[in-house]
Amino acid sequence: MKILKLILLVVVAILIESLWSFSNRPDLFLVLVISYSVWQATEGGVVFGFCLGFIQDILFSLNFFNTLIKTAVAIVIALIKDKLILNFEKLTLVLVLVISPIAILFKALLNQTICPDLLLTAVIGSVLNLVFALILIWIVRKFEIYGQ
Repeated sequence: MKILKLILLVVVAILIESLWSFSNRPDLFLVLVISYSVWQATEGGVVFGFCLGFIQDILFSLNFFNTLIKTAVAIVIALIKDKLILNFEKLTLVLVLVISPIAILFKALLNQTICPDLLLTAVIGSVLNLVFALILIWIVRKFEIYGQ
């Protein structure tokens, strides 16, 4: 049942990403990778990050930067999460706030799309990720998606 809930959550993220019509967009896959990596064991988070990045690249970009970024984020979280003394919710929010602008800037560098309003785009994208992280935390707790 846990797997079905997780697949449904990923499908909802795919639908929101594909239907989002504004120029600044949240990276729901990044938020999912961060929260799942915080909650699950090291190997599970890294595999999940790789899979979600791969799905995002296949569906939306075909440049495979998302696979690289999501996997790297999951690895970094696996290395540091045991050293931080925060609960699931707080650690997820802090990591979304820290990692989101870095991932946005890194993706822009990899795509070679440096524009004058890149910093503003990173700030807006990070705020959108934070809002969706709050919603995701509520959903995870309400429906016990990660298997509390």
